Amino acid sequence: MAKNTMRILQSMMALTLAVVNGGAATGQEASQSSPIGDWKLKAIYDKFEDGHLRNTWGDQPQGLLQVSAGGFLSLQVFGADRPKSETVPTVPVGPVRCSYGTYTLDRSGKAVKFVVQQDCYPQFIGITRNLKIEELTRTTLKFSAAPIHDPKGGDFTPHLEFERLR
Repeated sequence: MAKNTMRILQSMMALTLAVVNGGAATGQEASQSSPIGDWKLKAIYDKFEDGHLRNTWGDQPQGLLQVSAGGFLSLQVFGADRPKSETVPTVPVGPVRCSYGTYTLDRSGKAVKFVVQQDCYPQFIGITRNLKIEELTRTTLKFSAAPIHDPKGGDFTPHLEFERLR
């Protein structure tokens, strides 16, 4: 049954990629104009309703987004200038975000539905995150998450920008 489910997911992904790429792209072309691949974090910030930006990750955050053709997504984000620590390696230091799960693209290729299977914040396990693709080219992927309410600062939208590694 798992093999059949995987085949169905792969078929759905191939169909989605064909729709995203105008129905004409195959093979290498599809992989170059789709979110599938390895992506290096270029920027991460919060944008508030009044237009101001908040950078909680420091000047040079690092991270990696991996999107598989099989429907899996993995994201790691690390804040800049995290101090060395005397704690054990199982206790994170500074701003850190790690998450993985499954995803589906909508038919228009403008949104991703990400179902979190595991996260460094247990309260996110099992939730579905809806991500809006703001820009997708052969080398660039930019997306925003659903707005979040900050009781102290108001509503903001998280933004992430990536550069394709391969």
